[in-house]
Parts: sequence; C-alpha cells; structure tokens
Amino acid sequence: MTNPATSNKLLTLQNFSMILHANLITLEKIRGTVEDALASAIQAEVAVRRMGLREANQQVDNNPDALADASRLQLESNEAFQQIREQFAEICACIEILKARIMTLDAEIQSARMDRGSS
Repeated sequence: MTNPATSNKLLTLQNFSMILHANLITLEKIRGTVEDALASAIQAEVAVRRMGLREANQQVDNNPDALADASRLQLESNEAFQQIREQFAEICACIEILKARIMTLDAEIQSARMDRGSS
C-alpha cells in the first residue's frame, strides 16, 4: 500500500511539472517570435539606414545639419536595438532558468516515484 502523503506529493509535483512544461513551450514560442521580429527589424533598419545615408549625403551640400541629424537618428536606432537585444537576452535567460527548474522537478518526481514504489 502506498503512503498517501507520497502519492499526494507525486501528484502535486507532476501537476507542477506539466505547468512548467507548458510555460516552457510558451516561452520558446515567444523567443522564436522575438528572434523573427528582431531579424525583420534589423533588415528594415539596414534598408532605412542606407536610404537615410544616401539622402543625408545628397542634402549635406544644401543643409549642413543633415549629416548631424542622420547621425543622431542612427545613434537612437542603435540604442533601441540594444534594448531589444537586452530584452531578448532576458527572455533566453528565463527559458534557461525554467529548463533547470523543470530538470530539478523531474528529478524530484523520479525520487517520489521510487519512494512510492518502495513503500
């Protein structure tokens, strides 16, 4: 006969594991979406920079501030992309933490199963 406390612990751990696995799947989807969005944004940014630099170069003769404006916009863009990269790194770190917790939880479940089997 199994110990009710052990069975209850095992059931609780299994439910928690299922929730963590579902969260991991969701986070992996978010990471994929962010990766895709970041890649698209970078491609768009490259195109915009090329256009902006061409336009700035054409306007330099007419407006000496055009190059400074283009440089300022490029700096702002770089800062925005740095923030996106940092947020993406945080998402990846959360995923790794969640994976480690799932592995620990799976080990606890295995241990609880062994305890239940030896009871």
